Amino acid sequence: MLLAAIIGLAKSHSSNIRLENDKKLLTQQIDELTRKIADLTEENTQAIKRLTDRDEADIKHKDSEIAVFHRNIEFRRGPKTNGKWAAFCPKCHLPAIDAIRRAGRVRIALCSGRCGWEVFKDMTLDEMITEIENDRAV
Repeated sequence: MLLAAIIGLAKSHSSNIRLENDKKLLTQQIDELTRKIADLTEENTQAIKRLTDRDEADIKHKDSEIAVFHRNIEFRRGPKTNGKWAAFCPKCHLPAIDAIRRAGRVRIALCSGRCGWEVFKDMTLDEMITEIENDRAV
């Protein structure tokens, strides 16, 4: 009976030691996970800040108008053109349009406001816009 009590205490003691070891291991795992959560939270905060900064830069860029002269025609991109390239008369700044002169079937771009500006060209305005986009992408 005494021997049974001693064996019971020994088992109980070894169970307590196992529980203490398990508790230490769990505490270490919780500490490690807490550090990982803190690191990921910081990474997330930095990523959100980078995205916000980039979005603000995109908005500023989108709000600004860009004008280039290509083949004697003014092309603009900005809020007035919904962010797309469009051709304009360099004389009065109204939209330019594609046209064909009947005599000789020659392609021209001319002012939609009929200010008198026109220029001979060998491609459509859309093809010129594609050229500009390709040049600016490089």
